[in-house]
Amino acid sequence: MAATSPGSEERRQRRYQFGEFTLDLETGFLRRQREPVDVRAKAFDLLAYLVQRHGRVVTKDELVDAVWPGVAVTDNSLAQCMAEVRRVLGDDDRNIIRTIPRRGYVFAAEVAGADDDPPLPAGTAIRVDTPSIAVLPFLNLTADPDSEYFSDGLAEDILDLLTRVPRLKVIARTSSFAFKGRNEDVREIARALGVGHVLEGSIRKSGNRIRISAQLIAGADGSHVWSQRYDRELADVFVIQDEIADAITASLRVELGDRRQRDAMRATTNLEAHQLYLKGRFQWGKRTAKALHAAIQHYQDAITIAPAYAPAYAGLAECYVPLAYYGHMRPRDAWPKARAAAQHALDIDPTVAEARTVLAWTKTHLDHDPAAGEAVLRAAIADDPDYSRARQALAEHLVATGRFEEAGEQIRRALVSDPIALNINAAVGLIDYYSGRSDRAVGQYRRTIDLDAYFYPTHWYLGLALEQCGRFEEAAAALAEAARLSDRSTAVMAAIGVVRAATNDIEGARAVLDELDRLSETHYVSQVFIAAILVRSGDLDGALGRLERAFDEQCPWLLFSMVDPKLAPLRSHVRFHRLIHRLGLDTAAASHS
Repeated sequence: MAATSPGSEERRQRRYQFGEFTLDLETGFLRRQREPVDVRAKAFDLLAYLVQRHGRVVTKDELVDAVWPGVAVTDNSLAQCMAEVRRVLGDDDRNIIRTIPRRGYVFAAEVAGADDDPPLPAGTAIRVDTPSIAVLPFLNLTADPDSEYFSDGLAEDILDLLTRVPRLKVIARTSSFAFKGRNEDVREIARALGVGHVLEGSIRKSGNRIRISAQLIAGADGSHVWSQRYDRELADVFVIQDEIADAITASLRVELGDRRQRDAMRATTNLEAHQLYLKGRFQWGKRTAKALHAAIQHYQDAITIAPAYAPAYAGLAECYVPLAYYGHMRPRDAWPKARAAAQHALDIDPTVAEARTVLAWTKTHLDHDPAAGEAVLRAAIADDPDYSRARQALAEHLVATGRFEEAGEQIRRALVSDPIALNINAAVGLIDYYSGRSDRAVGQYRRTIDLDAYFYPTHWYLGLALEQCGRFEEAAAALAEAARLSDRSTAVMAAIGVVRAATNDIEGARAVLDELDRLSETHYVSQVFIAAILVRSGDLDGALGRLERAFDEQCPWLLFSMVDPKLAPLRSHVRFHRLIHRLGLDTAAASHS
């Protein structure tokens, strides 16, 4: 017998109560204590199906058939949808929806009918008809795989044009490009990202000629709303971008604005410089040390050709942030370069959000003025509320000074425009970790791993959270996976040392310390990570000395010193308080107390 569809008559008859939640199957709303909860359509359907069958095991195949009828979807699609449902419900320990190994899932919470619940207040509808779109990376049909930067770049340029449209929700690049090469049904992509439309396309280059095909597809049923093929000279690429953007906005009945005004806003009309910029963006997206240095070279070449090209300066500035954070460059060398490039970009165009975000980091780490950094981020967000990286950076500043509730709100808003960005989903767990709720952080990290098991920082964060929970064997396993995926990152190695010290394996912890000290002779190794091993080993004076060295090196991880649970035993020491004052964290915290 076929499974009952979430859209059947049964769905329209009942409301269900479990814990503090009410699931209204008649109107399609989820409420927490009468307040509406934002949940995407497909996640709502999955939750509805499980709630209606609470108390019994529902197999994966049954869920897929019921929630994605007639659509071929991957296990990853189901995992992403399940991760969102668990996040919305706060099901960190998986006690509401339990996974039954090799069988499926069971909705384990007590469920009662709630037909007498009051209706939602006026104006609180969650599923609205606001125009929304995700721009997927265009397929590269050129024989040369090195041209992929151009196909990705064209899609990103169109995305950037669409972000300027009032009343149009545009999913950020990080989330929309996560579907690159996955060959998933467009309807499923639209549902996963919570958008009404998806733009996809392809590019073929031959000499100075390009052929671009683009299709605007309705997410609800996969029908084509608009499609067009362009056979032009390569030099016409900017015109084609405008024509595609105009066609999309016309189809969605929103206003992009006068094309002459857009031409004036375009950062450069130099095609060679623009292609170098696209190559830089393509390499930056890989985030490896080698790719980031390649991106720097592309941006510098673009600037040589077009000295007033603000996005190229901003892209250059952005490269130095991950280089500093992940130990690929000494921070005291990276931050001045980041500031100079960001300031160049802002001198040309004061509105570039990427440059303002980098400038905020330099105020925090170079000037030791996190309050000034926060002010820059708030100004950037006021001008561009959908720029998710600025919201994430602001959340991290808020966490550093103990304002966890506001940090959570900033991350939630970042997730609206960038729902499956791995770093933002992991940041949800970091807020729990730094606020002393490592058990909740564990659940969030596992859900982020469900999105992408190859993103090593999440395994690293998971290991740290498990260590704080006293689950040392699990922590060691998580960190071993992080070490494998990261090619033995020094941050991960240090975390392994922390776990060894926590389990009284002093000899093993010392071996890690010695190896990190040897590596520091030729590579940058954060002294903050080494300090954590020393704290766990009981050498508090040694740990304080390492933190003072980290200050001299302008290490970005010092930002979290006040809230890092690994450093908690140091908080009663005068030297630690002096360090916090030199970092400007006490001043930033006091200004908001």
